[in-house]
Amino acid sequence: MSRVKHQVQYRQAKNAKRRRWFNPRLLPFLVPILIVGTIYPLLYYRYFRVQHVKMTGVWQHLNRQALSTVVEPYVHTALWHVDIYQLQHLLQESPWVASAHIQRVWPGTLVIHLTEKTPFAKWRERGLFTPYGKLFRPLDLLTAQHLPLLWGPEGSATLVWQRYKQMARLLTPLHLEINKIELNNREAWKLRLNNGTLIQLGRDKILARLQRLVLIYPKIMKHRNTDVNVIDLRYTNGLSIR
Repeated sequence: MSRVKHQVQYRQAKNAKRRRWFNPRLLPFLVPILIVGTIYPLLYYRYFRVQHVKMTGVWQHLNRQALSTVVEPYVHTALWHVDIYQLQHLLQESPWVASAHIQRVWPGTLVIHLTEKTPFAKWRERGLFTPYGKLFRPLDLLTAQHLPLLWGPEGSATLVWQRYKQMARLLTPLHLEINKIELNNREAWKLRLNNGTLIQLGRDKILARLQRLVLIYPKIMKHRNTDVNVIDLRYTNGLSIR
């Protein structure tokens, strides 16, 4: 009898333990969780992968094929797992890319808007300046042949850019533009204007010398019947014209 009683008590204790572990009243809440936990990953990895990449922007120099090569490793990656900042950094390593903005569009599209750098002037053989003086070095300069050329020793790009902007402003009243500005190894400056005239500025007080030319240039041209090939401003109180 005691043995039967002991077995009954054992079963009761075991059932009580099961009831503590599982409460039937939680079933309405557990079922949706189990369904979502099972189905959501399948849907996520089946439908929420990168299926399309849309690139927008107005370009003249960007190479779409090269950009596609950068983006390709991210295709078929789960959209949420795409490292936006890493991809943005990789795109902006392209010499012509000024900025890259990336957006996830559900369920499986990356929208990439690229802004292209605008070339404003050439630097030596291989460089270009933007309108804001930022130097970059694309592989091909064939499309920049019409731009003004800035030339100087290595390491002088910032100085030459600053002087170019200052001198271009000084020449504005004369409706003349700089085709080439050069700083040589002796720190002497010279300009080639869009009318073909060469201006020798020397080493010292170059802005003051150019300003002096701007003031007297209309008088010079008024009394000349031939073109001016060279204007030499390397004099303390005067200039020479050839």
